[in-house]
Amino acid sequence: MTKVFLGVGHGGNDSGAIANGQREKDMTLKIANACREYLEDNGISVRMSRYQDENDSVTEEVKECNAYDPALAVDIHINAGGGDGFEIYHTVNGGTGKTLAQNIEAQVKALGQNSRGVKIRKNSNGKDYYVFIRTTKCPAVIAELGFIDNLTDLQAFDEDRELKAFGGAYARGILKTLGWTTGTEPAPSEGVKPNSGYNGNSIVDYLKSIGKDSSFNARKQYAQQYGIANYSGTAEQNTALLNAMRGSVTPAPAPANNYYPAFNSGSIVDGLKSIGVDSSYTHRKQIANANGITNYSGTASQNEQLCVLARQGKLIKA
Repeated sequence: MTKVFLGVGHGGNDSGAIANGQREKDMTLKIANACREYLEDNGISVRMSRYQDENDSVTEEVKECNAYDPALAVDIHINAGGGDGFEIYHTVNGGTGKTLAQNIEAQVKALGQNSRGVKIRKNSNGKDYYVFIRTTKCPAVIAELGFIDNLTDLQAFDEDRELKAFGGAYARGILKTLGWTTGTEPAPSEGVKPNSGYNGNSIVDYLKSIGKDSSFNARKQYAQQYGIANYSGTAEQNTALLNAMRGSVTPAPAPANNYYPAFNSGSIVDGLKSIGVDSSYTHRKQIANANGITNYSGTASQNEQLCVLARQGKLIKA
């Protein structure tokens, strides 16, 4: 029986990246389980580096992988650092590893996630930088689904159903590399689809149909992203937003003067003070609403979301 190894990034004492109320180690396990189930349903034997929240070093992952002797290996991670989109690494030698990376990328893009590319990374000796790729005996890749600290990117995979869908995408890429048929495509509700087929004229109903927040505050944030200024929910604005989100208009960043100056602070209160902005609870709530953070109550998670946006220079003025 053909075998595949799945490295489940981080675990136990190592949470991996943490931002916006999410932990990398939890998300990677959900993706891996979905990928494993999909592969097993298609007759593949799968070994995962961990099946629960436990310590799981990359050295141990490689040891387990080589002992299992699989045909292919995928190490599953979530990115951080303020970027946007999926990326996947393969060996500098190309070959089957590169093919595997390309096939997984194609399946991820089919679900609507943008890609930063299929990549390699060399160390100072010109060899593979990553231990998982360099020391596994089989073709191996490292897949980074997206950026946990980018709120816009995170919307594509912050729900269990979305993580499951991407796990299926990884599996289909693996199956294609092995020469298998790619199995059943996901139902529309499983993936991250920009258009659900809704043909009505209500922006609220459209957003609901694609699984997005349809509240006024969320619509206000979407409007700013698509260059619709001073959104107040008028019929004309809603029609313009609906057409834009359906794909008739390319989203544009908000004008620079709609953002607060960037600041690098772990405290939203101190950060706002540093740029001369009212840091009171009332004003922070207004800022949160302007940035699509509903029901602001000053929790650590909500404040961290504001800080992430501020560090990126994307904190919208209230």
